[in-house]
Amino acid sequence: MSSASPLLSICIANYNHAHYLPRAIDAILSQSFQDYELLILDDGSTDHSKECLKQYAKKDPRIRIFLKEDNKGVAIRTNELIAESRGLYLHTHGADDYRLPGCLEALMAPLLENPDIEIACGQFFCEENGQRTLETCGISSKEERLYFSPKQMPAMFRDAQFKMFSIALISKKNLYIKYGGYRKEFSYFDDWFVLHQMVFNHKMVFITKPLSVFSIHNHNYSNTHRRNKVTRRAAYKAILKALDEPQHLSFRSHIRNTGLIWFIFQEFFWSMLLNPRYWSFWPAIQRKYPIQDKLKKSWRKKLMKLGWIKNQKEKTSQT
Repeated sequence: MSSASPLLSICIANYNHAHYLPRAIDAILSQSFQDYELLILDDGSTDHSKECLKQYAKKDPRIRIFLKEDNKGVAIRTNELIAESRGLYLHTHGADDYRLPGCLEALMAPLLENPDIEIACGQFFCEENGQRTLETCGISSKEERLYFSPKQMPAMFRDAQFKMFSIALISKKNLYIKYGGYRKEFSYFDDWFVLHQMVFNHKMVFITKPLSVFSIHNHNYSNTHRRNKVTRRAAYKAILKALDEPQHLSFRSHIRNTGLIWFIFQEFFWSMLLNPRYWSFWPAIQRKYPIQDKLKKSWRKKLMKLGWIKNQKEKTSQT
């Protein structure tokens, strides 16, 4: 493809991460896969991010910058970049994260080799204070590539504890558009809805090696919002509300059968336990978040009768 219509669009929404931007951009420019455009939007930063971006834009014509004076947040700005992108494939990128050598090639190769595969993702490192921890996403295998169909995904989430992240993921751009893109009301879970809708409906390949680095620090977007109880709870309530939207009935069914919102049950344990609306979610939730220890004896007996939790004696005899 020509530079006017790159194969891949990489989108970075930045806010006050001037310190990290050179590392992120240099890691992309040094990738072995080169058929891309790099779109970077500055969301009203008050540091020297804009000056940094202007310098990089002069160096490489593939870099397109968008400098905004007002701040609208990661979700809105990422959606704006997706609308501006020209590639067939899309990769979203945190301004404070960086990609390891060979990341783009490892993700793009199976997509180009298998046109019916529309999503590629892989493992990554979490880096804090110079120390790295491997995030396997729940998958460990000697095979470098593992292929999954939508029919396999419920079992992967429910039984294999598979987890989805955009940190090392490339997909067809039209999937982001089809499933509504990033959602601001979900806060630091802004990509959770769209990513999971993708894999429940389209074929995926998983790369069983680390491809990227997720930075954890005091100004990290997801960490900052996760620690804020008000923000965290508002995001969880927004996810529950979205699952009730008529267009998401099929998706709701997948979520119910896989226990994927166990973290929300953990936050609102008693209110959801007492709400019949969520009772059908419990059997799958139990696989990820055992609730026996939270219950009084009378409640345990009731839930055992309903089959939501197992009798502890039965579990012991089975083992």
